[in-house]
Amino acid sequence: MGGLGSGRRFSHRGYVDANLAIDIRIWKRKGILLSGSIFTWRWLVNDEEQAQIRVLVEDGHVVLSYRTRINFGEWHTVELTVTLTYSPCNYGGERIWFSCPVCCRRAAKLFCHGKYFICRKCTGQLYESQSEWGLHRLYRKGRRLSLKLGVNSYRAVSYPVKPKGMHLKTYKYISNEAEDNFMSIVIEEDKIIDDLQLNLK
Repeated sequence: MGGLGSGRRFSHRGYVDANLAIDIRIWKRKGILLSGSIFTWRWLVNDEEQAQIRVLVEDGHVVLSYRTRINFGEWHTVELTVTLTYSPCNYGGERIWFSCPVCCRRAAKLFCHGKYFICRKCTGQLYESQSEWGLHRLYRKGRRLSLKLGVNSYRAVSYPVKPKGMHLKTYKYISNEAEDNFMSIVIEEDKIIDDLQLNLK
């Protein structure tokens, strides 16, 4: 247990969402990107460990160490060096990124594909949301925006008062986006009804 490719199978219909992934933003928030430090990153399913990697943090890069296998084949030991890059934030400070080992493209997440962790574009896979039916995508977006505004279910109008701690400008922006999304839903639903009526004639 613990190697990449053991236990539960993580590939599903070719969607990258199902791959094991590492997210530099999470590591940054946890404060574990200290030069010279070593930590173990684990993936759990129902509190049971499915895989793990060892991470060595050095100046300008991290070294990922793990064992992996493909399609239940032979185990391989991998040590993958991933360069870290930085970009300035709009209001000061800087944002940290992975540099994809294949294309050197900046990425917040790298996905386990084959034996290595690479960016989503290099996997050649899609996010599941990219293959969603258009109306489903709008419903999901509406749900996400409503949760940001403190609403448990999607409503088109009458959003509650601004959530505590949210800037007024942000609240107005999300509210307007939610209203625009609702109008898009209405338009799509009308199109579906029109198409059904034409097919019934």
